[in-house]
Amino acid sequence: MATEDNQNTIEQRLEAIDALIDFLPNAQRERLARILPIEDINILKNLAKQQVSKNSLRALASDLGYLQAWANAAIGSDLPWPASNSLIFKFIDHHLWDPAQKEIDANHGMPEYVCDKLLSQGLLAGVEAHAPATVKRRLSSWSKLHRCKAIENPFASAIVKAALKEAIGNHEKYLGSEDKKAITLDIFDKMLATCDEQVPSVSKTKFLTNRRDRALLLYIFETGGRRRSEAANLKIDAILKNQPLPSNSKDIHSSKAPSMTIKLDSDEARDFEGDQVVVISGRSVIALNNWIEAAGIIGGAVFRSIDKWGNIGRRAITPRAVNDVVKKRIEQAGLNPTEFSSHSLRVGYLKEAANQGIPLLQAMQKSRHRSITQAARYYKGVTQKD
Repeated sequence: MATEDNQNTIEQRLEAIDALIDFLPNAQRERLARILPIEDINILKNLAKQQVSKNSLRALASDLGYLQAWANAAIGSDLPWPASNSLIFKFIDHHLWDPAQKEIDANHGMPEYVCDKLLSQGLLAGVEAHAPATVKRRLSSWSKLHRCKAIENPFASAIVKAALKEAIGNHEKYLGSEDKKAITLDIFDKMLATCDEQVPSVSKTKFLTNRRDRALLLYIFETGGRRRSEAANLKIDAILKNQPLPSNSKDIHSSKAPSMTIKLDSDEARDFEGDQVVVISGRSVIALNNWIEAAGIIGGAVFRSIDKWGNIGRRAITPRAVNDVVKKRIEQAGLNPTEFSSHSLRVGYLKEAANQGIPLLQAMQKSRHRSITQAARYYKGVTQKD
């Protein structure tokens, strides 16, 4: 009976959220219907009637959905209104933290049980601390919703502002030392060297794992440093085969290399101005084809688990498993895995783009960074080639 009542509630929410269908994609609409109480949906409907822009409403709905999901994971209930200072401080602590401290104190930052819940709902891009701009935007949305509800707004208090300023300052100190964590091409090639693709003579599991990991690493790096959640969620039907391209883009008569177009499906891709696709060619395409063929994948998730007997899982690997692959290959390459994560590939892609003289905005077409300021940090101190 409880399941039936829950389904009725979801159906009621879907019906209530129909007024927002003009600016919400179907997938987001259904996700929010499972998260947002009717009262919150009504707030969004009222804002829509006030002719708030579609982009603003879409962002506000997305932030509200995240805040509600986080509250359910962190405190086991919907967001209380008004929010207490302690709850706001908890949100800041869960999203702006020092990875070095996290290595020695598991209780620092976002707890694992909260992270796992949000990852399972597809609401986190990874397990790293959030960008300050993202945290500030979500707090701003939270504050705006207090004003919409005509209740006391705790975000205007000096103590909340001071807490946020201190957390951002500490986070930026970490970002300033992030350079050593980039996986640049020299490190990346060492990682690939650990993924021997030779025909297996002993272990089918090792052969398949090497093929998968090589394809995964090349996919992440050569599509612009895809986030771990995007890599984990890649589907076969998002891959389109192209005509071969010249292996040297500056010489149309050079030998041809296999090419693919990848359709991106993430909030970052949808929010980015421009085509929601990236084109890859050469070794990354060969590696993907080799893995898909060896695993016998004809539909569904591309990157899957492999058990000790060499059996391929039916479901996609988790974002956390993507990070584990990066750390494992870093260690096998003779480097310290605590200094790197899957995000290091994203940082490394931009650094290599800077080293090769690729203009920042052109590099961002692949990386899908929404903040020029954030992306430009990785171009600092790099002497670009003519």
